[in-house]
Amino acid sequence: MSDHPPTIIALFCIACLASCSEVPRAASGFQEVPTDLENSINETPSDPPSLEERRKRYEATLNGRICFYAIVVDQDGTPVPDALVLIGVKRLGWKNSEKWNIYTRTDSSGKFSVFGGEGTKWSFAVVKKGYSRSIRYGDTKGPDMLFSPRDAPQTIVLWKITGFDQTKLIKYRAKDIRIPWPPPASVKIALASGAVVSNDEEWDIEIGLGDPTGGDSRKLTDEWIYGFRKKSWLAVNAGKLTFLADPLPGRTPFITFVNAEDVSGIVDAELRAERLSYPLNTECRAFEFKSRNGKAYGLLNLDFGFGGAANPYIKIKLSGAVNPTGSPALFEREPTESDLSTDGFEESKW
Repeated sequence: MSDHPPTIIALFCIACLASCSEVPRAASGFQEVPTDLENSINETPSDPPSLEERRKRYEATLNGRICFYAIVVDQDGTPVPDALVLIGVKRLGWKNSEKWNIYTRTDSSGKFSVFGGEGTKWSFAVVKKGYSRSIRYGDTKGPDMLFSPRDAPQTIVLWKITGFDQTKLIKYRAKDIRIPWPPPASVKIALASGAVVSNDEEWDIEIGLGDPTGGDSRKLTDEWIYGFRKKSWLAVNAGKLTFLADPLPGRTPFITFVNAEDVSGIVDAELRAERLSYPLNTECRAFEFKSRNGKAYGLLNLDFGFGGAANPYIKIKLSGAVNPTGSPALFEREPTESDLSTDGFEESKW
C-alpha cells in the first residue's frame, strides 16, 4: 500500500479521471476505487434478465473508463497466485489514438484489479507456466463492454494442464448439417458423428426449429432467417450449457474456430441452463456445454442458413470441438517464452 495519506490518493484519482488521456492502472488484489465512484460501482449483482440494464447504469457511471475485478482459479476452483496479467488499452480517435500496455500479477488469493484508462477497447491475457493461458477482450462501452465490479468479481479459469491427449478431440470446421424442408419442430444431433439422429438414439444437443413461414418455402429469405432465429432454441441431453456472451460478460469472444483455442477447458459452475433461446444481437453464437451426465464436453459455434431452390433445406453450421471421453479438458497448451514475456509492457503502479 502507498505511504501517502488517503485524501491525497483520492484527489489524485479524481484528477486522473478528469484527464483526457488517463493512464490505466492495474494491481494485485482488490484495490479501492476512487471515492466519487465507489457507491455507484459497488451495487448488488442482479439476475441475468436485468444484466443489460445494470451494464448500462455501470457504463454511465464509468464514462468509458475500466473498472474490472477478477479472481483467477484453476479448474478445481483453487486460486492461482502470481499469474501474469498483460493488459492492453486502446483509445481510438482521428489522428490522436493512444495505446497503453501494462502488466500486473495476481496476489496470493488469485485476485487482480484494473481501473481507469479512458479508452475504446481493451484486452488482457492471464498466463502462468503449467496452465493454458486465458484471454479476454472487449469494449469500454456498449454491449461488448468488459465489466466486473468489486462486489461481483469475474471468475477467470486458468486451466491447469493435465496432459490430456488432444488427438481424442472431435473437431468441427464449419460442418454443414442439412435439414430437408419442411423442418421438424426440433432435431437431435449426436456430436460423435455430427449427424441428426432419431429419438431412440444417443444424442448430445437438440435444436428447436421454429418456422415463421408456416411451411411456405417461397418465404425463404434473409428476413425469414431472422424470424427463424427468434423462435429457435438450444438444449442439451442431461446436462447444461451457456452461450459465451450470455450472460457472462468478459468471456472470450468466439467468431471462428481458430479462436476456440484461446478457450481452455469447460467449467461446470459457469454452465447455467438445460435450454436457452438462440442469441440474436451478438456475433458470439458459441456455447460451452456438458451433455449425457458429463460424458461429453464441448465448445461449439452454431449458425443457420438455407439453400436449394427445387428442394429447399435448412443448413445448420457447426464449428468447434467436443471431448467425448468424459473429461472437461479441451485445448491444452503450455505457454511459450513469448507468452510469458513482459517485453513492451510496463509494470503498473496503482
